[in-house]
Amino acid sequence: MPSRLIRRLAPGRLHPLLALAAAFVSILLAHRLWVEDPGVEYGGGPIGALAQLAHTVNLLFHEAGHLLLMPTGWRTAILLAGTLLQLLVPLAMLGLAIRERRTGAVVVVLNLLSASCYAAATYVADARERSLPLITGDSDHHDWGQLIYEIWDLPGAEDPIALVLRIAGIAAFVAALVACAAGVWRWGRAGDRGEVGAAAPTTGPYGR
Repeated sequence: MPSRLIRRLAPGRLHPLLALAAAFVSILLAHRLWVEDPGVEYGGGPIGALAQLAHTVNLLFHEAGHLLLMPTGWRTAILLAGTLLQLLVPLAMLGLAIRERRTGAVVVVLNLLSASCYAAATYVADARERSLPLITGDSDHHDWGQLIYEIWDLPGAEDPIALVLRIAGIAAFVAALVACAAGVWRWGRAGDRGEVGAAAPTTGPYGR
């Protein structure tokens, strides 16, 4: 079902204008998240709404991770599952988009992954202060505060973990821009071969 949805909704070839628009939106979203660092407010306007949407999607995956492992009763796994699932779902979607050779889907999912890494890094870095508003309203329920300061007893470990997540998020953003550039390049190659406007092949480098 996910493969069929990607094939129906996401283009295999990315038109140069669409690629430029996707790159522009990616840059604005990355600037909002990684440079302005608005925390949980995300600012206003379309890009703020997009950042909030990405946060909401990632939050759904996060909470689903807790629920999936809740029956095990293993506290460490339950606490970790939220962050792990919010990162693993975009990664799985990325693998699927790459397998289906859908450049448009790759760009979208890479931006979702970048936003997910941003959210996770912000959450991890807050382990000591526990100042972020939680959906439970209780700072004692802070996943990473409990993991680092109560279960693992590794004060300060939040900083290197958050750094790794930030690097991964920025890498995902850069990869999204590379995917946009690759979309333009593929379109140019297809044009040189006279394939632009022709029916998409059933097999080949641009989709099935």
